[in-house]
Amino acid sequence: MVGGMIELLALVASSVAAFAFATLYFRQRAEREEDEQAALSFTTLADVAPAGIWRTDARGQCIYVNRAWEESAGLTDWEGDRWARALHPDDYDDVMSALMTAVAREERIDTEWRWLRPDGSTVWVKGIGAPEYDEDGEVVGYVGINFDIQRSKDLEAELMTAREKALDEAQAKSTFLANMSHEIRTPMNGVVGFTELLMESDLDETQRDQVRLIAESGRAMMQLLNDVLDHSKIESGQLRIVAEPTDVRHKLNHAVKLMEPMARARGLSMSVWIEDDVPELVELDPLRLRQILLNLIGNAVKFTENGGIDVEARVETSNDGKYLLISVIDTGIGIEEAKLEAIFSPFRQEDGTTARRYGGTGLGLSISSQLVTMMDGRITVHSKQGVGTQFTIRLPLRKAESLPSIPAVEIVSTEDAAVSSLSNTHVLIAEDHGINQELIMSMAEALGIDAELVENGEQAVEAVIAARDAGRPFAAVLMDMQMPDVDGLEATRQLRAMGFTAESLPIIALTANCYPDDVAACREAGMQSHLGKPVTTVALARELARWLGDGDDDDAQDEIVSERADLAPMTGGLVDRYRDRKVQLLAQLKQSLERSPGQTDWAELASQLHKLAGVAANFGEPELGEASRRLENWLKMTPGPEERMLALRREWPHFEKAA
Repeated sequence: MVGGMIELLALVASSVAAFAFATLYFRQRAEREEDEQAALSFTTLADVAPAGIWRTDARGQCIYVNRAWEESAGLTDWEGDRWARALHPDDYDDVMSALMTAVAREERIDTEWRWLRPDGSTVWVKGIGAPEYDEDGEVVGYVGINFDIQRSKDLEAELMTAREKALDEAQAKSTFLANMSHEIRTPMNGVVGFTELLMESDLDETQRDQVRLIAESGRAMMQLLNDVLDHSKIESGQLRIVAEPTDVRHKLNHAVKLMEPMARARGLSMSVWIEDDVPELVELDPLRLRQILLNLIGNAVKFTENGGIDVEARVETSNDGKYLLISVIDTGIGIEEAKLEAIFSPFRQEDGTTARRYGGTGLGLSISSQLVTMMDGRITVHSKQGVGTQFTIRLPLRKAESLPSIPAVEIVSTEDAAVSSLSNTHVLIAEDHGINQELIMSMAEALGIDAELVENGEQAVEAVIAARDAGRPFAAVLMDMQMPDVDGLEATRQLRAMGFTAESLPIIALTANCYPDDVAACREAGMQSHLGKPVTTVALARELARWLGDGDDDDAQDEIVSERADLAPMTGGLVDRYRDRKVQLLAQLKQSLERSPGQTDWAELASQLHKLAGVAANFGEPELGEASRRLENWLKMTPGPEERMLALRREWPHFEKAA
């Protein structure tokens, strides 16, 4: 396309130059010498010119056109102003106005229009003209040339169509990614949330390790979603590298441990070898390192049928400094040497049979290569078909002194907390997803919140009105954004229109929609905050306490903050509630020890133990949580009152010590 335009412009330029020179030469000869042969030569030259040539008198009436002009306009009867009949109706007024203005002001003409030919076809032309002067300097007419610019207009239309298509595709991609983000986050909220609750139950060591792996994998997946599915980062092509002290040994062992079940299922061995000179802590992005390792190890397992996979780490010293080298070595099918470079291209695999036999998109290695580059490193590959493949990551070795501090769960007093207690706080939860309903209600129960559940925005509006009319209004609303019938945004707008202000009824978005546009939509609808799923019990408590506090945090009222599911200090009110529950339960247990087995409501006691077990670790008493779980399980598994009493007496010393 560009080459064609250049060729066209070159032709036009040459035609203009030739015509200008010839016109000047022959006109001067004809006028000075009255040479009829020169005039004839001018006419002959004009007739063979590829561009349309025309002349007018001083009034703008056409007195001459060449053959190219007639062919372009599709008109032979053109004298005077009859030439204008060939103008496209949509262009007629503009062209005539430009021509008359130029004649009146004795200026140059430079404009574009379409010829409408007798057969109905159209052609775009560009007309350039200039006034002719006699010996006294008076304008005697105009002479001009028309260029066929139809090809340029076609190219322009094609570019506009391509641009509109690209914009439509970008919008479709944006919508698709937003929907996919929500669809993935919603089930992942259940996975992460219930894994958190499962971690608080009575598990043996093996089960606890397995659940911990699920939890870590879930959190890692959500972190990747936060980056990969974030609209602004995708559109700008940016992925942020966050370097921090990282335990390389832990990351390598963890990545291998995640892949071991898949390897064992294929009969493959896996091993990790880390040389002693590898520092304990290295400054790099742990999430990206984990992503790269899982890509490389996953590929090694997928393309290896016999033998195994080794993961090695060592330090290399060069003239440029020290580097951390991490290699993933397999005894797989290998890669043809001529195709080694292609495997790092997006959506490319070694050949078509690879995709058909092993599946995959061919995107993992491309992403890994880009991430390594962003971390100031490089990735290399050595392979031999039928023998195996070795991928090696070289990263600058930057030793770190200590791990980053992890926010601790603090016990803060009421005097230190600028928030009120959440105990018995009346809160409305609008959530339509069954799993998330159970999860959020479990969290609310663990926090001692008096929660009421509805399934859509219409029910939420009705519940808020009913609570107000009953004299027991809700202190806050946790509102999902996407719900059937009336969604959370519309419900919020309706409540605000009814006079429920942000001060009287804070509304917090509890949703998997975490794009910046989603946060802005929450603000515009009248919400005060935004909790992105998955949500932990502690994150929920912090956000509620933030909006149900004493109102001193004016800055917090001014903007939506998308909260992540990390740990945060507990409020004084929650601490008091927790301590009250613990004291009450201790009293119940002591009373049960003093009574006969038949006088104790063992089911109620197990229920109270379960509630304490679910929150004790969040308040800095994991041993008490473990003791509560153990006793709860004994009470549930033991068949009769006498056996339960024996279990209580056996476990009581551990429980009392932990409390």
